[in-house]
Amino acid sequence: MRALRPYCVKFEIHNEPNHLAGYEGWGQEDYHAQDFNAWFLETWRLLKQACPWASLGFPGLAIPHRDLEWIEICRPAVERADWLGVHCYWQTPPGQTNNHLSKFWGGRFQSYHQKFPAKIIDITECGNSTIQAEPPIADTEPDLARQAVQYYQELFKYPYLNSASFFLLSSPDPTWDFFTWRAENRRVKPVVAQVGKLNRPVLLTARPGIGPRPDAALEAGTPVTLGGQQALPAVRVLNIADSLPRSQSSRYPDRPLAQINQIIIHHTAVSEKVGPVRIARLQVERDGKPGISWHYFITEDGTIYQTNALTTVSAHTGGHNRNSLAIAFAGNFTATIPTPVQLQTGGALCATLMLQLNIGSQNIKGAGELVATESPGRQWLQGANWKSLLQAQIGRAQGVTPAGSLAPPAQPAIQSEDTLQLKTQLAQLSAQLAQIKSAYNAAQQQIARLQAELAQTAPGGGGKVAALQERVAALELQLSIARKAAGLPPMEVSPTAAPAGAAVQPPPVTSIINQLARHPTKQYATRPEQAIRQLVVHHTGVPPEVGPERIADFYVTKNGWPGIGFHYFIGQEGTIYQTNAHTTISFHAGKANDTSLGLAFAGDFSNLTPTPAQINQGAHLIAWLLNSLNLPPTAVIGHKDLADTPCPGKQWSREQNWQQMLRQAVQARRAGQPAALTTPVSTRYHFLLLGAPANIDSAARYIAEFQPQVGFTPAQAQGYRYVTVVGNAPAGAEAQLKAGGSRVERLPGNTAAAIKSLLDNLARTNRRFLALQGD
Repeated sequence: MRALRPYCVKFEIHNEPNHLAGYEGWGQEDYHAQDFNAWFLETWRLLKQACPWASLGFPGLAIPHRDLEWIEICRPAVERADWLGVHCYWQTPPGQTNNHLSKFWGGRFQSYHQKFPAKIIDITECGNSTIQAEPPIADTEPDLARQAVQYYQELFKYPYLNSASFFLLSSPDPTWDFFTWRAENRRVKPVVAQVGKLNRPVLLTARPGIGPRPDAALEAGTPVTLGGQQALPAVRVLNIADSLPRSQSSRYPDRPLAQINQIIIHHTAVSEKVGPVRIARLQVERDGKPGISWHYFITEDGTIYQTNALTTVSAHTGGHNRNSLAIAFAGNFTATIPTPVQLQTGGALCATLMLQLNIGSQNIKGAGELVATESPGRQWLQGANWKSLLQAQIGRAQGVTPAGSLAPPAQPAIQSEDTLQLKTQLAQLSAQLAQIKSAYNAAQQQIARLQAELAQTAPGGGGKVAALQERVAALELQLSIARKAAGLPPMEVSPTAAPAGAAVQPPPVTSIINQLARHPTKQYATRPEQAIRQLVVHHTGVPPEVGPERIADFYVTKNGWPGIGFHYFIGQEGTIYQTNAHTTISFHAGKANDTSLGLAFAGDFSNLTPTPAQINQGAHLIAWLLNSLNLPPTAVIGHKDLADTPCPGKQWSREQNWQQMLRQAVQARRAGQPAALTTPVSTRYHFLLLGAPANIDSAARYIAEFQPQVGFTPAQAQGYRYVTVVGNAPAGAEAQLKAGGSRVERLPGNTAAAIKSLLDNLARTNRRFLALQGD
């Protein structure tokens, strides 16, 4: 076992001890089971003493040699084991072609799971044993290949299954050739190619549970067990490693897990608002790295992202890279420390990794303890000494108190910080409420003045009418948000709003219908396009970096659906993908599937809203669909309006009310007018003045990267600290804005291609301004 440690840490103790023929020294009787149970417990104890890093499993039993009776007698041994091995064989006599999917045969693991619901299961042997039936029968090789594919597709639905190993690769004994995937003469059988082409979901560490979970494709992490008992709480990790920017020309090297003996803590050294995607892009494009430096990234709200595989030797701490894992806490801790929830989830993550990889607490170090760097900030060992706070959280997760100098009474410190944070939040909320009420009153008065001015404007006023209507729409949006936040009743849509119904040009749409995963046998039903009566808005409910390909894989392999559930997918940068034809009745809105289209905005909008680019492009798509399908604006609804679901997120109709944002943008699109886009929180820091709605598409990546306020007239940009002017903005706009105190720069280029090239380059190089020096 020690010699194999660099390559293998899981070991099955024995194999089929209940076999009728007594091949392994026992048999199928009760007294055999009782003797084996005692033998296993003692063997497990001795092996664990000698190799505490090893994961030791209870062996697969022969079926149906009284295996279910045996497993009950051996319950103490199963509960002590780190995992449970199960054998699943099936036979297919004439008329019984699907026994590989029946609970008695191929689904035998389900009976074990019912007895031990908290135990992770590995199917250590499986396959078609028809050749051993009486009389012997043999399925054809294509039949065996089909069964293997269908079996794996079925197993993907059970998150408590960790692996399934078919018996047998090859054998010189012709008696066993029926089971093999490769003959001794090196002929490869059809099963290899068929399994090779199988659509697989994201492969994750198994976790206990009952049946499939809707978030199974995105949630990594499982309770760590020691001696069959749960030793640590489950740590929820979102694995985004495959979706982060990576170099096209280089990659990090790999290593065996056994080499890892250190956990190194970093800070990102930038604002806690800067996420892993932007940092990965910067490290790849500016620093020339193969990918992001760290293995885990912990945000200010405690969310844990896995950003590299544990076997990846990433570039983070010089000569210590090969034997260490890197955990980055979002933020700059020169003068402050991580949030309490960052420390809590970071401690739980460290405790889990320490147990899984056999790492001692003395090997949890800050990068600055090993190389010449200030990371993870001056407060790591000095000042607030957040290393001791992290160690205290690790101890809490382990259920022990940290020893020695790293064990100050951490509970009062965390409690006082929590109390301070709550008091600060309460003061901020009180101030915000006062501001909201003041803004509400001011907005009401300003709308009344603008509406009076609009009524007196001559019909030929042209640009002035459009500007006034646009300003009224923007104020109505602010007023609606203020009403909601202040607990006031909803406002009616202004009678001065421009009528909808103007011709809407189709938005840029990329069809990926034929590129997404589809079920090999199931198909969605179809309908005429005239049957569509509703447009149902969804959020994906996962990080926006998770694209339609991974979501389609999840729906097919985990849910068993014919394909992805949505008809359109709007990415973070505003890119629109068509994922199903309009005539496809996909699964997305229950009873409304037959008469609706599903529009998914990438992201989880429980606490946030879509980016301005998503709002704008989503509104363009909706406006075009309403016109082309001859639907009224009331046809646009959220998923939660049809079913008991949080989709499309709490902020659809709560404080930030992106339903209203979207509705206003759709109105403007249908009226042929520019729509002022707003970020969820108006900071009046940076405004991107585009001059015309057509420039939105060219600016999509820049907007997603820097989240400026966006609009099309100088009036909208008044009062912002910085204004970037792009394209054909009105002459004299710069002078007008500078006179109002704004710092202004106009970017060169008037064509869409020139604007896109320049803005994309700024986003790629993480430069908000071309020449200005922002603060």
